[in-house]
Amino acid sequence: MFGFEQPLVAFFAIGTVLTEIGIVSYLLLVLAGKKMDLPYEEKFSRFQEVIKQKYREIGFFFALIATSGSLYLSNVLAWEPCRLCWFQRIFMYPLVLIFSISLILDKENVADYTLPLSLVGLTIAVYHYMIQFLPALQSTGCSITSVSCEATYTFYFGHISIPVMAAAAFGAIALVSYRKFWS
Repeated sequence: MFGFEQPLVAFFAIGTVLTEIGIVSYLLLVLAGKKMDLPYEEKFSRFQEVIKQKYREIGFFFALIATSGSLYLSNVLAWEPCRLCWFQRIFMYPLVLIFSISLILDKENVADYTLPLSLVGLTIAVYHYMIQFLPALQSTGCSITSVSCEATYTFYFGHISIPVMAAAAFGAIALVSYRKFWS
């Protein structure tokens, strides 16, 4: 029914849905809190403080899962990445190193580096998703020498393909980095 032939890919898809729900819920709460005085404001403020304090751990978690997932898809399942997938990897893989080194060396403020990387990666992932599903953006030029950027190896819950998984990870990293960047 949902195409769960690859259990680990299905796990990534479910994680993507949960991440999307978390990001949208968080943004809605931020907007609602600015518009009106809400009863949960104190709890939400504490939650935001935790994000600011633990943004490196949260960012590391998302970057590590995304990097591990991309390596699993290409090296275990043998799904060859397209050109835009490689560009997304170029922006995701360093995030694992930046976050891990910051945790090991106890360097608190790395949002100056993680925010731009995640925003560029997010932009590429969104563009890649648009190429997959908007015929006006599709071209044969991407597939002349390698896998086409239009290829969808997996498709869950009516919208989750590999670029959406990457976009969710980049979005979560950008959000926690942004919260720290402006604190």
